[in-house]
Amino acid sequence: MATINVFSIKLFPNTDNLNIIIISSLSIRHHKKQQIRLIKMKKRVMFDSNTFDKAIEHIDEIKQHLDTIEIYVTNLQKEEICNISDDKKELREADLNCFYELNTIEIPPVFTFDHMDFAHFSFVTEPKYHVILKKTGSNWVDALIGATAISEGCMLITDDTGLTTKMHAAGGQVESFDSFIANLRSL
Repeated sequence: MATINVFSIKLFPNTDNLNIIIISSLSIRHHKKQQIRLIKMKKRVMFDSNTFDKAIEHIDEIKQHLDTIEIYVTNLQKEEICNISDDKKELREADLNCFYELNTIEIPPVFTFDHMDFAHFSFVTEPKYHVILKKTGSNWVDALIGATAISEGCMLITDDTGLTTKMHAAGGQVESFDSFIANLRSL
């Protein structure tokens, strides 16, 4: 008697930015059996540069939840923090320390012809970049960060209300830092 095993993996996006994978195994003999397991993946978030100042105050609380969240950044956030003036040297160092204490995962920003950085290059393009970009092009860094968050399936954590509005228009997931902390506390 032969047994046929069929395995399938399906990835479903969930509203709270957790992906649910359904793995099903179907064995066929004289009758059918089905086994389903649900596995929750870590919530993927990307911090905008302006949130690292606040993250310092909540670092211990965030670190307690690193088993349920992954924090992504691009080189753009690091560059913005490195450009903090010397009169705020302590803040700059604390923000950079935050990158390492929170085990951030650095990824390259999406590719666009508006900004090419061959030291941090990605072949991934994201059409939402142009939705986030202002007509003047003055927010190209924010647009790249937002488009990368969308491309990577991350919720962008930012206190920039203009960027929040643009992210919503692009269909991206976004929330303020205070909302992020409140949601962490509810877990």
